Amino acid sequence: MSDLVPIGVFAEAARVTVKALRHYHALGVVVPARVDPATNYRYYRWDQLGDVLCVTTLRDLGTPLDRIKEHLVGGSPLHDVLAAERVRLRRQVARAERALALVDALRDAPRLPEVRPDVVELPDRDTIALTGPAHADTIGQDAAELIGRLLATPGVDAGAPVIGEYPLKLAHSFTIRVRLEVAGPVDGLRVEPWPGGRFARVVHVGPLDALPIAYHGLVRWLHEHRHRPAGPVFERYLDDPATTPAHLLRTEVLHRVR
Repeated sequence: MSDLVPIGVFAEAARVTVKALRHYHALGVVVPARVDPATNYRYYRWDQLGDVLCVTTLRDLGTPLDRIKEHLVGGSPLHDVLAAERVRLRRQVARAERALALVDALRDAPRLPEVRPDVVELPDRDTIALTGPAHADTIGQDAAELIGRLLATPGVDAGAPVIGEYPLKLAHSFTIRVRLEVAGPVDGLRVEPWPGGRFARVVHVGPLDALPIAYHGLVRWLHEHRHRPAGPVFERYLDDPATTPAHLLRTEVLHRVR
């Protein structure tokens, strides 16, 4: 016991509360060096201060305790934990930037705008395509990652319009498909047509996070005109988000009609 300290002293040195240490123990993240079987008092070694510092530092970043446990208990390298955190924080920054763009686009409007579709005939288009999984709470992020992979395809025009295909009714998880329009055959790539036809269309100008405004107008119009909206719904991105300000992005939201 000479090299062990009680939980109160250890908590003071670690700059955490006794309650926090008990919580870390209950989750198996930082386990006391000894628990007295008679009194249930917890004792720690001084060299465990480094583990607590790791927990508090990563918690300040928002890292979940189960991921910290993978490092401290499961042996996952700290580099891997930090790399995953970097990806997560980058996503948070991108989400915040999109939210700011949406606020800037709508802040001068007395209320959210109402949109009315038109009906257009669109021709068939040659495309290359990728399919991937998505979730309702991360659909924008999932689609952006899939589009990024598609645009990185060698030998294609990354500036050509992209068409996203999504279910109209969102479940917890589902499959999405993204297409890049191509001018004709592409060496080594399978080119498949995106069938044209008659569509109800809303042309949305503004941040992609404001697209629900376009969907509301589109679905309302379909019901009012006795169409049966069943999906899929298509988003045709006419501008590159990397080079076009968010408030100027043009997106066609399309649903086939008879």
